[in-house]
Amino acid sequence: MNHGESTLIMPTSTDWEVEREGGMEKFIRSLAREASRRLQPLQILSTGTNTAINGSVVVRPVVRNARTEFAYVRALRRNLRARMLAIPDRAVVLANAEHYVWPFFDTEVPVILLAHGAIPPTLRQTGGLLKTLAFELLLERRAIQRVDRILVVNEDTGAYYRKKFPEASRKVALIPMGVDLDAIPSPETRATRDRLEIGPSRLRVLFAGRLSKEKGLPLIVQACSMVRAEREGGGLELTVAGDGPLRGWLHARCRSTRWIHALGRVPHSELMELMASSDLLTIGSTYEGLPTVLLEALCAGLPIVSTNVGRASELLGRQNGVVVERTPGDFAEGIVRASKIDRLGAAKADAQLRPLLDFRRTADVIFETARTVSEGKS
Repeated sequence: MNHGESTLIMPTSTDWEVEREGGMEKFIRSLAREASRRLQPLQILSTGTNTAINGSVVVRPVVRNARTEFAYVRALRRNLRARMLAIPDRAVVLANAEHYVWPFFDTEVPVILLAHGAIPPTLRQTGGLLKTLAFELLLERRAIQRVDRILVVNEDTGAYYRKKFPEASRKVALIPMGVDLDAIPSPETRATRDRLEIGPSRLRVLFAGRLSKEKGLPLIVQACSMVRAEREGGGLELTVAGDGPLRGWLHARCRSTRWIHALGRVPHSELMELMASSDLLTIGSTYEGLPTVLLEALCAGLPIVSTNVGRASELLGRQNGVVVERTPGDFAEGIVRASKIDRLGAAKADAQLRPLLDFRRTADVIFETARTVSEGKS
């Protein structure tokens, strides 16, 4: 594919020198690796202090640090307006959310919005009604009018934009989201190492993600407790990998509940080991565009119990997982059902899905969309 000289610009509040395990950061790092392989010019406008260059990929810090994403985008907007930050000719911006579009309102650079999910449904739960209304009135509509394309990760998100902004329907297109398969062991190579030494006689349940209310960890803990009450000898152990606002709540539960193991944030390689030694993964999110951990577990052949978020109902079926309602009873029933899934059958089903979840397909669409938008503006 010939990308010409167009440069993809990606703003992010991530400090590139501090590797974390959030889904968004995994996406950005996967995109950077793919851009480097293809010699696609990519500039990542990050937080931090040091500029980094890896072939065609350049990381340029905008501000030393930012407590919130909005603090970062305000700093980026100031730098652009003061001409402290130059945008290359034939550049295209890839914005991961509407607030990342805001700094470019007064510029002429083409912008692609990559919508991992509609923000207002989550903001209502985390920020309240007032913040949600402010976001919709002051930012969302202007961002949708400003962008040239809207790439959505699932059909529900696409339907949200088409219904709310019918005048922008022509901009909306579905993108096949994937993960870096090189970093995920195939389903046929399930490891036998059990770092917590739980043993095969107990059901090993895994939660991996941000410890926040919208991710549903309290729901999962309650459901696991219900399953333990019904299992002979209470044979269930819950491993929690991640960090976030509910850290204190989780540690308090761990002190009084020996069957919960809080590991904090773990490197990706260790997360893959945990997936390989677990019996099932749990996802209890209230709203989410497409959880990265869902795709990773599918590629690793791990059965999944999930609420109906992202593409869960599309990707999970009788052989590889269960989609449940967001109640403790339904989730507990889902855990029991998923525990009976044949791992060999799950591995075969997930092996067929694996090529469809390759991040290279994601990169194909992003780079081709950027090329088309750039040529249309030139």
